[in-house]
Amino acid sequence: MTAVKFKEYSLWCVYVLSVMIDKENAICMIIELYAAMAQAEIEKKEKHQREGSDVKKNRGEWDDYGCPAIMSQKEFLEHYEKVLSGELRPFELMKQIGIN
Repeated sequence: MTAVKFKEYSLWCVYVLSVMIDKENAICMIIELYAAMAQAEIEKKEKHQREGSDVKKNRGEWDDYGCPAIMSQKEFLEHYEKVLSGELRPFELMKQIGIN
């Protein structure tokens, strides 16, 4: 259903409901309908994202997912050890590796 047709349909529903029951209840029912449809769209989107992630994992392409890493884990551990030992302060390290 297109957005234009949906709008026409929802206006028709408001009219029919307002004839059958009072306008305030009709408007509340339409708001509830919109909320339910929005929730269904969110759930559908989340399901598709989850399926896409699962497919990527199964293909072995999961390492490409998300933002690219700034450094390898090995490099990170080396820098982290320097911070823990007090050799470098966290903000100094951030400047060195280019993190704002």
